[in-house]
Amino acid sequence: VPARVVHSSPTIARMEKGGDVHLICSIVGTTQLSVKWFMNGALIDNRNSKYQIETNENIGALHQTSMLNSTLVIKNVLTRDNATYECMGRNLYGSNKKFFHIMVEEKPSKPIIIRQLDSTPDSMLLSWTAGYNGNLDISEYIIQIKRQNDESDLILWTDAQTYSVAVSSVPYRVLNLHPGTQYMVRVKAKNRIGFSDYSHVFLFSTKEKAPSSPPQNVTIVAIAKDKFLLQWKHPSKTSRNGILTRYQISFTPTSSLVVVETKIVNIPSVTEYTLTNLYQYTAYKVQLQAATKVGLGPPSTPVYATTLEGVPSQAPTSVEAHALSAHQIVITWKAIPQNAVNGVLKGYTVQYTDIERSEHYQTTVKGLQASLTNLKAFTRYQIRVSAYTKIGLGVASTEQHIVTYEDRPGKPADFKAIPANPKEIVLTWRPPLEKNGIILNYNIYFKSEHDEYERKSVVQPHLVKYRIQDLVVMRKYTFWMSAVTSKGEGNFTEHRIARTTTHVPARIITPQNFIIHKPIGSDVSLPCTAVGYPKPMITWSNRHPSGNNPVNTRRWMAEDKPMLLYRITKDAEGEYNCTAMNSYGSDWNVVKLKVQVPPFPPEEISSSLVHKTDDFYTLNITWVLGPNGGSTTIKNHVFYIIENQHFDWIEDSVQGHQGWFGISNVTYDDVIYFKVSSENAIGIGSMTSSMKFIIAHSNNAFESGSVIQMYAAPLVAQKQNKKPSSLQRFLKPILISAVAFVTLLMVLL
Repeated sequence: VPARVVHSSPTIARMEKGGDVHLICSIVGTTQLSVKWFMNGALIDNRNSKYQIETNENIGALHQTSMLNSTLVIKNVLTRDNATYECMGRNLYGSNKKFFHIMVEEKPSKPIIIRQLDSTPDSMLLSWTAGYNGNLDISEYIIQIKRQNDESDLILWTDAQTYSVAVSSVPYRVLNLHPGTQYMVRVKAKNRIGFSDYSHVFLFSTKEKAPSSPPQNVTIVAIAKDKFLLQWKHPSKTSRNGILTRYQISFTPTSSLVVVETKIVNIPSVTEYTLTNLYQYTAYKVQLQAATKVGLGPPSTPVYATTLEGVPSQAPTSVEAHALSAHQIVITWKAIPQNAVNGVLKGYTVQYTDIERSEHYQTTVKGLQASLTNLKAFTRYQIRVSAYTKIGLGVASTEQHIVTYEDRPGKPADFKAIPANPKEIVLTWRPPLEKNGIILNYNIYFKSEHDEYERKSVVQPHLVKYRIQDLVVMRKYTFWMSAVTSKGEGNFTEHRIARTTTHVPARIITPQNFIIHKPIGSDVSLPCTAVGYPKPMITWSNRHPSGNNPVNTRRWMAEDKPMLLYRITKDAEGEYNCTAMNSYGSDWNVVKLKVQVPPFPPEEISSSLVHKTDDFYTLNITWVLGPNGGSTTIKNHVFYIIENQHFDWIEDSVQGHQGWFGISNVTYDDVIYFKVSSENAIGIGSMTSSMKFIIAHSNNAFESGSVIQMYAAPLVAQKQNKKPSSLQRFLKPILISAVAFVTLLMVLL
């Protein structure tokens, strides 16, 4: 009879982890029965202490059949004992098998992967992959979720939100979360035996939304006439609702109905900003909003501040000047608008200049009229009126010119009486220092020591010397004179006494240190008038006669022989010496020649941005006068401009006293080329090098609205006389200082 398994334990055996499992197998068959146990097809070694095999045999009647009972004991079952076990009975006639399955019941393994299926600003939908269930059904899951803490490497879960989730509720939506927040999530499973360990920690984020609170501790302080420094703290972390991307500043004058202006601060880490290009001495309301990528949060509580005082930005209008007398002028004007005062108006300053003498004066008044007194007669005055605050003068009005009335003249200057020969005396003078009008004529008076009454001669106004002839030899004469204008005869000179004689030493009557200004390339006559008896010899040299041998010496036997120079150059400038000599004496004089040339180019060119309107600026270019050839007055500054690569030079000019020029309506990325020269009575001087100005946009290197200034490579462009509409003159430059909003660079290309 072949071996056959006739009785056994149940096919599936369950046991909690740590218990012992007994598997029983009864085999019947003809004698010589044997039994073996296998685990997952591998023979079990009875020598292994984990296993115990007990076998006994019952032999039947007549020794025809027998029964073999075998028990396999598996001690302290563990997870690895989850397996298929096999009992095999065998004899000479055959074999038979019986299979058993052991299921070790234990706590489940931790879940493997957590996934975020969806998120909103305040929730997230989570799912996960279960681990080994411990051969028991999972009864529930426990989820723990908490905000990620970037400030510490130590993770404490005591403050975590914990949720119990039924198996049927997976995927599970976690509610009441915070927007734009990164969370740490872990999950554990539970069966009848107990809980698994927690899964690995996974990081998930909720969607962002706009901040729910404004920036904190917003403060504002005026730091200039057109600037505020705004400072704040970030919104609290719990109210940011995401990653801050920018701040938006809204500001408007409190008295204005205009649309609110805004500034975007695109660097969210900053907590201060300088507002620039504001109205001067103006109260502003300022609010601040934080933003995430989703949108803007609520505005902060308004803060208020007033920009510092500046100077008036408009000039008085309708300026009129009226001469009341030879020494008084009255000026009237209209007040500037209140919105142009830019502070507290202190009054008005009247600047007036004696053009002929280059003497500058000023006076201040509270009202709209000024009376200028103690002026010089018949003098042209240049007048400009400016309003002023405690900060300084504002824009000056257009120049007004007026001439005071004539008056009686002062006395002629340097009046001299010089014997010329035995019967002649020469009188010399200069025009009065105070002409006080147009000189109509000179009155010359003289008498001898024997005359009872003086004699009078009327002399033409252009003369500066006069010969009194047919006098008596060896007699003393007294001379004096006066000038005459339309207002009458002026003061008399001092009396001069001279005696005719038969021996008259040589004497030069040309004024001492006489200075002549002549343009380069012209002809010039250097005067030297001498008297004496006998007639003197005149010698010219360009070195002082007391020095070494003179050079370029020329001699004439004449009383009045000028030195003639033709087509003079700059090298002709210097001192020329005139010497007169006869047998009774000698005299010498120096005549200085100044050769006038066109002026040198202006120097120290600089730039700034002024008068902002939206994104348009005025580029203000300033310069300093270069050396002026021959001391002639600068009449004009002539300059050429190219705007935005048009390569057509635009020509324009400003008056000589003005050292600035404005180009309006420039905006970001505009490129402007500029060069300038000065002009005097001799001509236009040489140009400066071309300057290149770039209106910079906000970037890593330059603040928005700054000017990059550099020397430009030489440009080939056509000259064009038409003036562009964007050119704008200013009577006074308004410069932007640094801060917060103006950066200026000079780079040599």
